[in-house]
Amino acid sequence: MMAYCTPLLGARVTFMSGQNLGKIVLGKLFDTAQLGFFSFAFQTVERFVELIYTLPASLLPSLTQLVARGERERLRSVLDQSLRLVSVAACALSFGLFVFARELTLLVGSPMFEPAVPLVRILALVPVARTAQQPLTMLFQALRLPGTVLRLAVLKFAAEFGSYFALLPLLGMFGAAWANLVGAVASYLAALVVLARVLPGKASAAARLATAARAAGLLAVLLAAGLLCDWKLGHAMSLALRLLLIPAGLLGVFALGLIERQDLEKLAGIQLRWGPFRRLRDSVVGLADQVASVVAPGRAR
Repeated sequence: MMAYCTPLLGARVTFMSGQNLGKIVLGKLFDTAQLGFFSFAFQTVERFVELIYTLPASLLPSLTQLVARGERERLRSVLDQSLRLVSVAACALSFGLFVFARELTLLVGSPMFEPAVPLVRILALVPVARTAQQPLTMLFQALRLPGTVLRLAVLKFAAEFGSYFALLPLLGMFGAAWANLVGAVASYLAALVVLARVLPGKASAAARLATAARAAGLLAVLLAAGLLCDWKLGHAMSLALRLLLIPAGLLGVFALGLIERQDLEKLAGIQLRWGPFRRLRDSVVGLADQVASVVAPGRAR
């Protein structure tokens, strides 16, 4: 138990130390106002990240059971589906935080925090890598590889702090936000490399990379469109067009196969005791299935 838990504790300590030491460094280099803007942006994004972490964290019991039974193929299938769906959830979170960063800042804070909007947008990109890595972290724990979790945490810490010294002199406070993104991406890419070793298979690895590339490509297009609307249009028109990006994104995830009709069937099969929730779920699933049948009619149901 000690051999298993100690590396996981070390990974958690490393993560928390990185957050706290980062604020200490920023406090030494920047004034109180700038540090306050960064802290506001960081905490705003972190609130949503901690909430969405419940999705990949719920995978641990199932993955552990599959590992204990030695069902490697089923384990691979469950992991691949989980990576796809969690990646969609991570991209949806980043999309909302990035495209509606100004409205979120005014809602959570006040007009005084508007200088933090660019920081919120940069930090909104971090969940794409951090959240997408969580199913891999759950897998490594299920495979009794806590040392791998610790090494990935140390890598994130090193990449993030190394980027601090490289980016802060060039970009100021924005460099700290980009450093967070660099650390998350470095850890995620390393986790994918480790995954290819513990669950070998060229076809699976290629499929995972293709899924990640489709999700990232769709997100990049939506973020660019949202940013262009915010820069070029008045607030009312910009907000209206940015809201239209939501259904456009839903069409995109079905067209690119990031969400499949069989996912909707599984959602429809979940037992819900409370009637209003059940009716709401059935209505959403029914509408989504109709959209999927039009956008991606060739995909298997």
